[in-house]
Amino acid sequence: MINMDFVKQNKFMCLVFALDIIAIIVAFLLHDPILIDSMEHLRDCYLVSIGKVPYRDFFEHHHPLLWYTFAPLIHILPHNALLALYVVKGSSLLISLLTLYVLYMIVRDFFGERELYLYFLLCLLAFFPIWYIFSSFKPDVCARLCYFGGLYLFFSYIRQQKTSKLVWCAFLLFTAFLFLQNFLFQAGIIAIVAITLYYNNRQFYRDALLASCLPLLITFLLLYVFKANDLLAIYFDLNWTFNTKVAHYLFFDMSRVLYYWALHIILILMVAIYQLRKNPSIYYKITFVLFCSELLLNVAAQAPYPHYLTLLMTFGALLTAQPLLRFWNSLPVLYIKILIIFIPVAHFIFLPYKTSWYNLKSFQLVNQSPDNSIFDFAYKLMNIYEPNTNYYTVITNRLIYGDNMMFNRFPDYDINKFIEQHKTKFITLDDNINIDDLPQNRFVVSKETFDKYKKVRHNLYQRKDTIENED
Repeated sequence: MINMDFVKQNKFMCLVFALDIIAIIVAFLLHDPILIDSMEHLRDCYLVSIGKVPYRDFFEHHHPLLWYTFAPLIHILPHNALLALYVVKGSSLLISLLTLYVLYMIVRDFFGERELYLYFLLCLLAFFPIWYIFSSFKPDVCARLCYFGGLYLFFSYIRQQKTSKLVWCAFLLFTAFLFLQNFLFQAGIIAIVAITLYYNNRQFYRDALLASCLPLLITFLLLYVFKANDLLAIYFDLNWTFNTKVAHYLFFDMSRVLYYWALHIILILMVAIYQLRKNPSIYYKITFVLFCSELLLNVAAQAPYPHYLTLLMTFGALLTAQPLLRFWNSLPVLYIKILIIFIPVAHFIFLPYKTSWYNLKSFQLVNQSPDNSIFDFAYKLMNIYEPNTNYYTVITNRLIYGDNMMFNRFPDYDINKFIEQHKTKFITLDDNINIDDLPQNRFVVSKETFDKYKKVRHNLYQRKDTIENED
């Protein structure tokens, strides 16, 4: 039941939350700039559900736990791509809400008071990409839930010194890593913080040894399975070597994203440094360390897109919530209020991404039949239930410049011959790309191939002879 007294006393806050809820719903239904990521992982789940093996049977450069977790669900759903897409996006939204509850527990138990959580939410939702990140079907969503669950247990261990807290903390952090390899580094930062706090404590080392047993056992079992199936070398190539090359290729995109959010990051640092002068709790200090280390990791990994800053901005919201509560009615915070409400709303209206509405319509067209073969050069669309005839679901610039392994592992592979041999019905290509400017090699669509297609939708091209047959 809505507390009307609270609403009357906090009209501005309620207005912001109402706008945030509307934005999250709109992003879920219509306006997801990273919708293709959900398509990609949904297709991976389908391929796993029919017995295909990641890395060996289809290209991927993420950890596979998400696909094996959701494969049973995709297996029992009817072959309706749009239904499956919204089912997995809805699942991600529920997982994100559960993550918010875990963050509520962190704020409630270690940052002082329940009311503080509302200010934490204000700060977090001012980072507008969170609106569509909540419902994006990506391994990041599950990894964040496990990570913050592990962080809660780590804080609990500091307070209670119970071995079980550290054991479960290690297990959840390791599970986050199994969802997404990046979380190995975030978990490593927590391990360094723990050793710094307890380097003279023998009991801690005994607890840490016990906590590491299950993750190490699972690691050895997975390595054995990979080795037995000749997947070990390709796993390291695609999940580590390839991602390093891609990060190098996307350096300038990363620079643009960090500049774009520089104001938020500078404000967070200023507020946090001010708060640190007041000797806050150990949990606040640890969160500051996590924020700074995450910022450095984003720079080192050259994270090119706003949604890669989600963990950073979550730490930032934890750091700024308490000062925001204290000075909520003061003049300087008036500017922060404007930042909280005006900038996100303005960005949502004039979002610097092409709306995914076009992609949804094209998605429905391509997914009308599993026989609608598609080759995705633009990283825009996929046919979820298309038979797995091609190792590479998508060939983009990231693959062309980041994965020289393609040329070594597939010496006879020619994308244009593949398209012609299979009479691929659809291809995607960015509208702002001039076909004559593309490098000419066997992993790039040639002008001769492209001339056989006609544009039918935004970024989507259909083979001309299939259009004639349909007419």
